[in-house]
Amino acid sequence: RRDNPNWDGRDDGVDGSLAGGSLTGPCDAKGWYGLWCDAVGGSVESISLVSNNLNGSLTDGLASDSTFAMGSIDMSHNKHLGGTLPDSWYAAWSQLASLKLTSTSVSGTLPNSWGTQVTSSWPLISLSLSFSPVSGTLPDSWASWDRLRSLSLSFTSISGTLPDSWGFAWPSDTFETLILSSTSISGTIPDSW
Repeated sequence: RRDNPNWDGRDDGVDGSLAGGSLTGPCDAKGWYGLWCDAVGGSVESISLVSNNLNGSLTDGLASDSTFAMGSIDMSHNKHLGGTLPDSWYAAWSQLASLKLTSTSVSGTLPNSWGTQVTSSWPLISLSLSFSPVSGTLPDSWASWDRLRSLSLSFTSISGTLPDSWGFAWPSDTFETLILSSTSISGTIPDSW
């Protein structure tokens, strides 16, 4: 549903739910609100649906749709958007540089598989899940993200310790921000950091 006054009123097929079905035609001449396409191949490069009263769950379906060559996704501040982080997103979106799901109802654990599914490094530069009910520990496998510059997990239910492997993976000359305030992370900063 489009209860938000920011919707432009076009009848574009976006119903506010990401729970199922395959999106078709987002890059046609009419376009869809909040989706940006590349000029050549007709692939969706960016989704920006911040504060649009989205409801439903994150789905594997977005990753299986060939029209999505995602560079950035920002669906922050949609309190009724839930589900868990789909394992398939890591392998499917080899170009994803920014994922922001701040202030949503996305829950579950941080997928260990996001660091183990493919052999080449993921170009993810920024990940923000702050103010969302994600839980569990920080996956060692995420050390494979050698381009990461910013990770924000504040005000989540993340617990455990800081992985030693992260200190070796993220060079201090490129990694800029790690925000873990108001989590249950404990212990000391590893020597590798």
